[in-house]
Amino acid sequence: MAQLSAEELGPALGRGPLSFPVTHFDNELEFDERAYRDHVGWLSEIRNCRPGYAVPIIKAGLTAVGRPSSRVRPPLTDLTEAELAELTTLVRTIA
Repeated sequence: MAQLSAEELGPALGRGPLSFPVTHFDNELEFDERAYRDHVGWLSEIRNCRPGYAVPIIKAGLTAVGRPSSRVRPPLTDLTEAELAELTTLVRTIA
């Protein structure tokens, strides 16, 4: 595993499909909560659409970035095609 300096860590964490939760640092490499919330607020809105939506939305997010996942198990339900299309559009917009 490569050893990264503090200056290298922020940009390194900002790469890849699962990077969005940890990429919001200011110029002093301090966590920028406002930028983080602005960036992932849409995810909370979609995730809170119905009970049990957290797992399906993460799995759908993987599909949206080209890394398909397995279906969720009952009683959970996968996103509808329309919801997946909306998520894919959002992910492409912020990526």
